[in-house]
Order: sequence, then structure tokens, then C-alpha cells
Amino acid sequence: MGSVSATRHSVGAADSYLTGEIGHAYVQTMQDKDDSGNIKVATTVKHFVYGESRGGINAASMYGGINHLYNDQLRPYLRALEADPAAVMVSYASVDLVPMSANKYLVRDILRQRLGFEGIVMSDAGGIAHLYTESRLAGSYAEAALLALEAGLQMELSPQSPAVFPTLVAAAEDSHVGQLIDEAVLNNLQLKFATGVFDKPLPDPAKVNETLRTPAHLEISRHVTRESIVLLQNDGILPTTPSKVALLGPFADIRNYGSYAPVNSSDSRYGNSLYQSLQAKLGTSNVTLVQGVDFIDIDTTNIATAVSAAKEAGLAIIVLGSLSVGTTDPLVTKRTDGEFFTHANLGFPGAQQQLLDAVLDASIPTILVLSGGQPFVLNNSTLRSNAILHSFLGGEFTGDALAEIIMGDVNPSGKLPISLPQDTSATPVFYDYLPSDDTGTADSILGFHSTYQFPLLSRSPPMPFGFGLSYTDFTISAPRARASNSSVEVRVNITNVGPIAGKEVVQLYHRPNTTTGIEFPVKRLVRFEKVDLHAGEGVVFANWRAPLWKLSRDYRGPDPSGVPALSNST
Repeated sequence: MGSVSATRHSVGAADSYLTGEIGHAYVQTMQDKDDSGNIKVATTVKHFVYGESRGGINAASMYGGINHLYNDQLRPYLRALEADPAAVMVSYASVDLVPMSANKYLVRDILRQRLGFEGIVMSDAGGIAHLYTESRLAGSYAEAALLALEAGLQMELSPQSPAVFPTLVAAAEDSHVGQLIDEAVLNNLQLKFATGVFDKPLPDPAKVNETLRTPAHLEISRHVTRESIVLLQNDGILPTTPSKVALLGPFADIRNYGSYAPVNSSDSRYGNSLYQSLQAKLGTSNVTLVQGVDFIDIDTTNIATAVSAAKEAGLAIIVLGSLSVGTTDPLVTKRTDGEFFTHANLGFPGAQQQLLDAVLDASIPTILVLSGGQPFVLNNSTLRSNAILHSFLGGEFTGDALAEIIMGDVNPSGKLPISLPQDTSATPVFYDYLPSDDTGTADSILGFHSTYQFPLLSRSPPMPFGFGLSYTDFTISAPRARASNSSVEVRVNITNVGPIAGKEVVQLYHRPNTTTGIEFPVKRLVRFEKVDLHAGEGVVFANWRAPLWKLSRDYRGPDPSGVPALSNST
């Protein structure tokens, strides 16, 4: 089951273009055909529509007109739908006050008719029942089922809760209801034929296990983790191979892989913690582990012990973040991130910031590692760290990859898919804000740009979307664009001017100088590519060729045919 959801209006949300590209590639890969022409794995794109809710929870409401939906919320879905996913799951959200499980306009008019989706539309878990129990659009479960069916839903996901669609049996004699049921059944049967379940037996578990976790597949996973870790700050301390190190922080000896990862965060069978990885590199006796503080508790009693250990070692590696584990994990009561969990402050939970500040106050060389699937506030105190890395939810090779990067075996090449603010109150901080969001007319009145405009720090957050350092240096020439009536080609020269081999992600952003009826962001990502170069090596990069409307498209009103982007652009 695939997932795609994004918006530009949350500091922690992924870019809509980037999300769309990931969704498109995911659907294409999973729905590749086998030798018999059957879809290998049917994918479900979710959650339609979602990405900018109030209150930070997955059932909260969303507001905005149709132009906002098309140009922001729907953009990743447009790209994912081009790969023809088998199903789309609607979100829990109420969009413009209408719950998606009953949103006939967005499901039938937009998704079906205007976007041309012909696969199955399904609910999220218990979403149809919520029309009766939460939203109160329906006076009974039976009425909720009819509302969802009329809106265009054809499958109900209802684990561990009363299923609602079975109540449709009582209304099946109604010709209109019967026709809608027939359409839903037909779509479900077509999916079964497309996946070959009527023609072939279920997969043999023994055969599946022959390829599950093979060395080649595990190496791919290890490579992905290496490539995704982002080096945010480095004063030259990295890479380093210290004789001794003090490893501090509550995340130093666990596995923080995300709330959907079916693992035990404390079980070494699911990958090495950073503590284990550093021991393997430096020797057991050369790595001193002192957590210092808890994940969420505010007890600071052991901070002094942690500082003493760091002083003795001469180097501190501190692993802080937000815990995201499954509901059966022994640490679930310490969880602060993931499904069903939200928090209003992007700083470190508990007394984690106090631990970091104490070590930095002691003038101990410090490498900070961020762990968690979210942005974190990097305030002026935190930025005193000699180096900062963000590992996100990197999977079972996170510890090994971090150790490899710290010691120079791997040159980091990851880029931020989000922006990191300096203050929680300054959010949202997203790179693709509207020009009117920023100026507030103050420039013309004051004669200079005021830093108190919304969104605060938007012009120069210390670590914006697309940011990431390397152990080498690259130069990228000014882009050279050549446009015809229907397409544009962009060329750049990129050179590794540093001392070692490395990889750089070349990113192309676009903004029309003038638009056709709606305001356009100050810039928007439209292409990216990672380039691998030896020291001193250069290359002319020129594979960014696309129709102009693919680069940037203005959607106005309910018709997604849109208006092609103007050639007058930057």
C-alpha cells in the first residue's frame, strides 16, 4: 500500500513536487507486471486529500479554495495518478467542512471526472463510521454507508471496529443503490483479475523467503540509508576517527525507525544502535555510553555524569530527537512522534536540550545527531555544536551509516526534504511561500525589508529545504535555459572542486515572472538529480527537458486543464 501526501504550508511537510515524484516511482515499481502480465502489487495512494490540517492530527479539518487545492494539495496526487495506481484512499479530514468519506465533489467530480481515476476509492480505517460517530453527518451507520457510497467510495477499511458497508444489503433493492453497489463490486473484481488472484494460487511463503532479506536487498537498504543522512553543520570536526568518545542522549542505544516499523527498538536483531556501531569501529572500551536524560522526563540528575564522561573522552556525540515506535514497543509510553501522536513544540522533548546545553557550555567538541521523522528547532545554543547530522527514520542500518559518515568511510550527500526553523513560534517556515506572505507592504513604507513579516525567517532559514553539506565542495554555474514554444531545456556546469569524491544533488527551481490570475510562490522545485563526481571532475548537466506546463502550471477554477506557464520566467 503506497502513500502520498504533501503541502507547502507546514514546516514538516514534504515538497509537493518531490512527493509526487516519489509517489509516481513507487506506484510504477510496485505495479510492475509479472511474466503473466499481472500486477505484482496493487498500490493505494493515500490520503486524498490531506496535508494541511488544523491541530496537527490526521483527522483534523482543512480549508482552502479550489485554486489552493489544485496548486498545492493536489499536485503530488496528479503526478502519482499518472502511474495509474489501483486504488486511492480518502483521508479522514473534512475539506471545506465536508468529510472526505462523504465528499462527492472531490471524489466524483474531481478525482473521477476531472482527473480520470478509474480504480477503487476506499475509506481509511473506520472513516465511514465517523460520519455517524464523529462528524454527525449521518443519523445511523446505515445512513453513513449510503452517504459514502453516494460520494463514490467502493471499499471500506474497518479493522477492529463495526463495519458499515454491510448495512447496504438492506438498501440494495433500491435501483440507484444497487447500481452503485454493482459498480463497486465490478471495480473490486477487476482489481482481483488484474493481480491474477483468480488464476494463480497464493504465493508460497517458502518461495517468498528465498528472496526476503537477501544480501543484495540488504545492501540496497544500507545504501539508501547512507544516501539519506543529511550533514547540516560542520566546522571541520568531521570526518574524525577519535581514540575515545562519549556517546550521550536517550537515542544513543535504541532503534528509532518509525511507528509502522514492526521491530523492537531495544532488540539488536533489528540493526545496530549507534552505540553498537561505534563499538565495532572504535572498540568496546573506547566508547562510553551515558544517556544523561530520558526521552520525555525532565529529570536532569544524570546530566553532570554525562558531562564528566564527555570531558574525559574529549569528544561528545549526542543523539537527541523525537521517539517514534510501534504501539507494542516497550518504549511506547515515551513516544512523541508518529501516528496518533503530535506535539506543539519542535524543540527536543523532556530535558534533552538541557543535556546538549550543558555539554556545549563545558566547551567539549560536540557532534549532534538528530533522530526522528520531523524537523527540529535549531536555536542559537544548539547551533554551537561543531557538527550536526539528521538521520530521520533511516531504518536498520542507521547506526552503521552514521558511524561510517562520522569516520569518513562515507561522504554524506543527503538533502533536507523540509526546512528547519530556529524557533517554534517562527513556523511555518517553507521555502515556496507566496510573495505577499513576506512583504506585508513594509518594504515600501520602511525603505528596507523587515524581518517581522510572515513567515518569519522565510528568506534565510539557517537550514532550508534542499540544504545539505558534503566533505567536498562543488561549484554549479548559472543555469542556461533554452525554450521553444512547447518545451524548455536547462544546462548547468557542475564541478567537484574539493579534495575527495562526492555526490551533489543539483536542484532546479522555477518561478514565472508573471502569472495568469493566481499568485505564484517565490520559487518552486521542478527538477533534481544527484551527480557523482571524483575530485576535480566536472560535467555539463543537461537532461532537464520538459514541456513548459510540466515545469509550472496555474490551475484556476474547477477545470484542471489549466493554463500553460508563461515563457517569461526565472
